[in-house]
Order: sequence, then structure tokens, then C-alpha cells
Amino acid sequence: NEDLRERYKQDTKMSFVKKAIYTMAYGLHDMQKAKCNNSGLCPEMLPLNGSLFLQYLLNVSFVWENETVKFDENGDPPGR
Repeated sequence: NEDLRERYKQDTKMSFVKKAIYTMAYGLHDMQKAKCNNSGLCPEMLPLNGSLFLQYLLNVSFVWENETVKFDENGDPPGR
């Protein structure tokens, strides 16, 4: 019985994928709260306005593994 946890090595790029998914989720949630008064989906959300959604994405900020994830006006993360 081999324990795969001992041999598992997560791809270093997986963190970027996870942060991208969380960014999309936080952006959609923030947009939904603002447009639908936090009451579920509403007509103002459909169809999704990409330009408006981008503004919500640019304002997302959260902590991931002791790192603050946020973006500048161009959509770039802060330099390290």
C-alpha cells in the first residue's frame, strides 16, 4: 500500500489557477451584491456586462496563503 501523499507534488502554477477562480467568484459576488441588493440573481446581472464585470474584478482584494491578491487599474498584480 503506497501512500500517494508522500509522493504528491502540486504543480507550482496551480496557485495561479486557484487565485483566478477566487478572483472571478469574488468579482461576481460583489457585482451581484451591488446590482441585485444581495437578493440572488436579478435581471440587472443578465446578460453579463463584461466591461462592468471587469471593473468589479479590478477592485477584488483578498488574502491567499498569507499574500494579498489585488490588481492595479491595468489588471496587473503588484510587483514583488
